[in-house]
Amino acid sequence: MKIMSTSFKKLFGLLILFTLSASTLKAQLTLRGKIDTQESSRLIEGATITLNPVHKMAKSASDGSFVLTGLKTGVYQLEISSVGLIKLTKTIKLSKDTVITVMMTDNSSNLNEVSISVGNRGKSRSIIKSPVPVQLISSQEIKTSGYTNTAELIQMLVPSFTQNRIVRGDGSETIRPSTMRGMGTDQMLVLVNGKRRHISAFLIADNTGVDLNAVPVSAIESIEVLKDGAAAIYGSDAIAGVINIILKKDTGGSVDVQSGITSRGDGFNSKVGIDKGFALKNNGVLNVAVQGLYAEKTVRAGADLRKQYFGTIKNAAGNVTYSDPVGDAKNAAYAADPKVTMIEGDPQKKVLGTMINYSQPLKNEGKIYAFGGVNYNNTLNGSNRFRLPSDDGTVRSIYPDGFLARGKIVTTDYSFAGGYKQDFKSLGMMDASVSLGGNSVQFNLLNSDNPSLGTKSPADFYLGTHHFNQYAANLDFVKALGQNKVYSLAYGAEFRVENYSIKAGEEASYIDGGVPILDGPNAGKRAPVGSQGYVGYRPSNEVAQSRNTSAAYAELTADFTKSFTVSAATRYEYYSDFGSTINGKISARYEFIKGYAIRGAANTGFRAPSLQQSYFSQTQTNYTLDPAVGQIVSRENSTLPINSPAAIALGAQPLKPEKSYNVSAGLTALPVKNLFITADLYAVRVNDRIVRTSFFTTSNPLIKKLFDAYNIVGIQSARYFANAIDTRTQGIDIVAQYELHANNLGHFTFLVSYNYNLLKIVGVHNSAVLASLNENIFNPERIAATATKQNNFTMSIVHNLKGFTSSLRVYRAGELSNQYPIPQKVIGLNTMPALVTLDAEVSYQFRNKVRFGIGANNIFDKMPPLNDPSLNFNGNFKYYNGNNSQLGTTGAYYYAKLGYSF
Repeated sequence: MKIMSTSFKKLFGLLILFTLSASTLKAQLTLRGKIDTQESSRLIEGATITLNPVHKMAKSASDGSFVLTGLKTGVYQLEISSVGLIKLTKTIKLSKDTVITVMMTDNSSNLNEVSISVGNRGKSRSIIKSPVPVQLISSQEIKTSGYTNTAELIQMLVPSFTQNRIVRGDGSETIRPSTMRGMGTDQMLVLVNGKRRHISAFLIADNTGVDLNAVPVSAIESIEVLKDGAAAIYGSDAIAGVINIILKKDTGGSVDVQSGITSRGDGFNSKVGIDKGFALKNNGVLNVAVQGLYAEKTVRAGADLRKQYFGTIKNAAGNVTYSDPVGDAKNAAYAADPKVTMIEGDPQKKVLGTMINYSQPLKNEGKIYAFGGVNYNNTLNGSNRFRLPSDDGTVRSIYPDGFLARGKIVTTDYSFAGGYKQDFKSLGMMDASVSLGGNSVQFNLLNSDNPSLGTKSPADFYLGTHHFNQYAANLDFVKALGQNKVYSLAYGAEFRVENYSIKAGEEASYIDGGVPILDGPNAGKRAPVGSQGYVGYRPSNEVAQSRNTSAAYAELTADFTKSFTVSAATRYEYYSDFGSTINGKISARYEFIKGYAIRGAANTGFRAPSLQQSYFSQTQTNYTLDPAVGQIVSRENSTLPINSPAAIALGAQPLKPEKSYNVSAGLTALPVKNLFITADLYAVRVNDRIVRTSFFTTSNPLIKKLFDAYNIVGIQSARYFANAIDTRTQGIDIVAQYELHANNLGHFTFLVSYNYNLLKIVGVHNSAVLASLNENIFNPERIAATATKQNNFTMSIVHNLKGFTSSLRVYRAGELSNQYPIPQKVIGLNTMPALVTLDAEVSYQFRNKVRFGIGANNIFDKMPPLNDPSLNFNGNFKYYNGNNSQLGTTGAYYYAKLGYSF
């Protein structure tokens, strides 16, 4: 009986538990819906659905459907908003699972009424009402672009933004430099959800900037591009503009797969992106996105026409100085069938990245939030030149037919930000946050040798690692003032710490092993030192430096009338390594006729010298013609930190911040229904811009005497960073967008953007020390090559009809020219002709939420012109693709994509 009693109690307990669970499950209701329009037959994808007062949010899927779960019986207010549609508010009574169809009204006059957060810290404004130019990249544009990385996506839609497709650089194929208005990579600030993003550890040429591609496309909801200086609002770097990446924050989900290949049959790549939003208790949301990318290399080098083997060598008198009959036979066979020995194309990549975005309202009406992620990028580049069998850098017992060294660069990028928001009656809306971010770049070299180690040389080398970390704490407030809240005051403070370090590579990558050249006509002579292709970082290059900065700012915005807005901002900032700076900005907008407004802004700005520019050091061994002796000589070229004895002897000074002066004036117009136009002129003056100097060599007897006087040894050629030049940038930005609802023909969106940009060097600051040595801090060739003129244009059409979405985009990369001192234009030296590409995509949304599409980028296979014969390195550098090439040498790329929304 006792056993039965116990069993009965357990059974009774389970029955009660089941009843309670069933009751709970029954109380959890689901609202399903589909969004349609009255005027056109388009599916409304990406609309924001909000259910109040529980504040549950979702995004409509590609078929216009949405789902809200975890609801209880009651009365709710349903709000739906989307670009090009009038905002809809609807009362919903729920007592059971419900399915609704929502009819919305087209009204593209609100196309630019979408609120943007970049450009001011106070009241959010629409693009058309912003006193400074801002361009928005929407979720639909992201999905129909066909581009798998963030920087290329922005470039194709914002002409004033460019990403140079470098294929011949030490690391810049992995972290490609991006610029705004033709200025430096480090003169553009990047935000994620409004918070400053950390820069890369790796120094690319004169600059270091943010690796935009470390933010996966799958995690991005939209991108705001401010095309105006904003250092008085955001601090250092915001001279040319600001990019604010908005992460997804809805409770929907999607899986997207895209695979493609070039028209030449190489460069296969595949991207898989997954994002899912989770509804949490008390209306919290957690969105998780993961993206993986694999890309094979493209080969765009020409046949190597160089003589490969020694063969028989004769002197000027015709006498044989070296006999190699076997080499003669090999050279004859090779000349009959020359091979492609280099790559000169896009590298092989393996990338895996993830981002999260979290928001949780609290019972006290506050909210906590957090976002961040990790990105891993393993790149195998092909930027090195092929070492011939006859090269003194080739250990022929290891590589009898020569070798091509491959750089393996592994970058790891991480970030996290978290904060708390609450509205206080006296202080305003508070946002207290902390953030941290870091980037490491590990350099490796495969398939190479160190000739000074002879036959004991390894083939693969670890070259060293760069690290950069950033930590920040922010306290921001926004408060409405005045009887009718016509004023908005934003104020706050920031404290930030930055760390930078370089770790040396393995000894074999830089050591002089003492083994001479083993064979060939130069047998017995000193062998080249270090791993060939990229010498490792030495212990003398190691550095660990840090600094901190503190700032305070205030911004006051006044909406005197619906037509007239004025905003003023100021920011004080103190850096532990160079001191303080204060900057200001004023902007205004006046709508003089309904639909037509003028706007303008003036500001001062600054960019703090990066720790990388102050403390980076490196030594590479190169072979070059020394005009002093008229011979090819090996020379160790050193980039020196500014605090090194050699740099100080050559006149180096502690770096100071770049100072900028920016003015802009523009017009916004809504001339007819559904059409908006913006045009903005701008001019930016930058004083004391930081660049690398020219190389100064000991072949100059005055420099050798100077080094001897300071007891400086082991340096043959050196350069350093300096505030060496002043620049002036002028241009115009034009954007026009038109929405057409053609009833049974569907819905069309037209976008046209144009940018003209001219950059000139207007001042060079040569030091007295260099002048006394008969040297120029920035030689005439570099001055001419830095001054550039460019104009870019893009036009796109997106068409929606029932389940079909089609897009067509024309992109014109205008002629890029500089003032290199030669009598005529030479492809590859001082001019890059204009290139026009055409992209297209068509996709269909099936009823089961599956979308399939096909597309092509650069359909007509537009390529850079063939290189000038004087510059193609014996046929190897087939196409011009210098550091200023925007489109690279990929050519036509065809792809298919498959997506599923849930």
